[in-house]
Amino acid sequence: MDFRSRSRSRSRSRSRSALLLSLIASALMLAAGMARADCAADFARDNQYKPAAGPYRWTSVVEVFAKKNGSLEPVRTEKSSTEIAPPLSMHGKVATATNSAEMILVDGKRAWMRQGAQGKLGEWKPMAKADFKNIVDKGFGTYLGLEDASKVRCLGEHAIDGKPFRVYVFEDTGDLGYRKSEAYFDAQTGLLTRANIQMETKDGITRTDGTIVHDRSISITPPVVNKSARACQSAVFVSSFREGSFTP
Repeated sequence: MDFRSRSRSRSRSRSRSALLLSLIASALMLAAGMARADCAADFARDNQYKPAAGPYRWTSVVEVFAKKNGSLEPVRTEKSSTEIAPPLSMHGKVATATNSAEMILVDGKRAWMRQGAQGKLGEWKPMAKADFKNIVDKGFGTYLGLEDASKVRCLGEHAIDGKPFRVYVFEDTGDLGYRKSEAYFDAQTGLLTRANIQMETKDGITRTDGTIVHDRSISITPPVVNKSARACQSAVFVSSFREGSFTP
């Protein structure tokens, strides 16, 4: 393989990396805000991570559609799962029809990543601290990542299958298009259970359905790593964690 071929291969690898962690990242990211002070306080209370509830698993399914001839055509479906365990541990998995990736962060101090095509994951490789610093800084403390709290509306309690939930909705139109998101918190426990988002651009629509389940059996430990494995070049891969939208 000549130098140009190796360069193209590395470029394709970086592109896949950026896409794959953006999917993991999407499992934890909703950018929104509040319209009223009382609503802001309610949401801040509900959105604050509750250590007493224990670890949780965030699972999302993403459906991507393209606009063609006045109709929507399905493009792809993507799935991700991220486990969060206090104080600073995370295990994220993401899969598309052609690629998959997995990342483990332990106590905010050490992290590893592996990825591959069509579900065939490669060896675990250690990550440089600079590459996962963004996750440690922004990935914990709240269930949903918020940058602006000026546009969220409180819809009050709504019963779903006979169970009461506090519902928050936020809409925004920005450079990337229109976004509408909904978050559902259990009215009795105050825990987030579900979040949905739809993003629409001139080219298509992306719909995401995310659920959270608290599970005390979740335990995140370091993977078995080949001692000869070189540190992965993953700055691009992790750069979008909790920085993008709630979609891949």
